[in-house]
Amino acid sequence: MHPADGPAGATPVVDRDVRLPDGHARRRIVALAGLLAVVVAGMVVTHSDGRGLWPDIFYAAAFHLALIAVLPRVDTVVHGAAVLVWCTGIELLQITGWPALWALHVPLCRLLLGTGYDPVDLGAYALGVLLVLSVDRLLGIGRGLDDAG
Repeated sequence: MHPADGPAGATPVVDRDVRLPDGHARRRIVALAGLLAVVVAGMVVTHSDGRGLWPDIFYAAAFHLALIAVLPRVDTVVHGAAVLVWCTGIELLQITGWPALWALHVPLCRLLLGTGYDPVDLGAYALGVLLVLSVDRLLGIGRGLDDAG
């Protein structure tokens, strides 16, 4: 017992048994750090040029990293499949013109839903998913045999 914990026999004020994060917590932390970096890079690319594949690659990568952060125990391939379904759905929704109309009233919709259909974007989304999948597999965080949870 540490003197700062109070009188002998009292419940300690501070728990001195600090556990290091398990593999899933580390995976979540790495995913959140990656998400922050991808969002910043995506905003820079979008506001500097806004054309090309990079905004769409970063969009898919950000969504993928967000899923890893929220559900770190789920396999990254499942996350990737969900991201591809989401991005394809959003891209097909753009054919209707609704996202462009919504973006007139809510500017954030322009970033989240886009405004115009482009089939090339589907390839960019796949590249974003493959990028995150590759990095996640290389790092291997949260997959060790000694991870407790």
